[in-house]
Amino acid sequence: MRGFTLWVTGPSCQNNSILSRAIEEELLERGMKVELLNIDAVQSCLLGDSDDPLVSINEGMKSVGFIAHLLTRNDVVAICSYPSPRSSSRDEMRKLIGRFVEVYCECALDNLKKQGISMEEWNAYEKPDKPEVICDLEKEGHEECAHKILKTLEILGFIPPSDDDEAYSEDEEDKIRQRLQDLGYI
Repeated sequence: MRGFTLWVTGPSCQNNSILSRAIEEELLERGMKVELLNIDAVQSCLLGDSDDPLVSINEGMKSVGFIAHLLTRNDVVAICSYPSPRSSSRDEMRKLIGRFVEVYCECALDNLKKQGISMEEWNAYEKPDKPEVICDLEKEGHEECAHKILKTLEILGFIPPSDDDEAYSEDEEDKIRQRLQDLGYI
């Protein structure tokens, strides 16, 4: 299998990291080469020393994106769990990497406040225009979202189909396929 980058974004780093680890585990079980690049793992060595957290995040994102590009090019799956507040920056990563799948994780403001995310950070986040997958972790839960992401990756041809495909009905799979067609991804 060829490499690709799964970019998990949204204002909630905590939920994004949990979901990314679940995807990583499943892909590893399927025998794929996977590298998880999350904000916790790369913050100390890639983020700048700016006092402005948004500047640091955007600068770190460029580094993470470049590493993801190298991994993808070398047939490794790069899972980037990164808040990535700017749409234009995510679009640059998509263009640089090529084999790129964006997952947007929605999160209610109340839950963000519990995680220590300020209104300023919430307002600075630009929702993606055309993510391949939208997850609402509060309504769907991590397991359902992970399965939706994996099914999307299968439909796009990035990963082989699972032997255990009971969780999704034909109707649900058709909805995913239709969304990807409507967005122009297939």
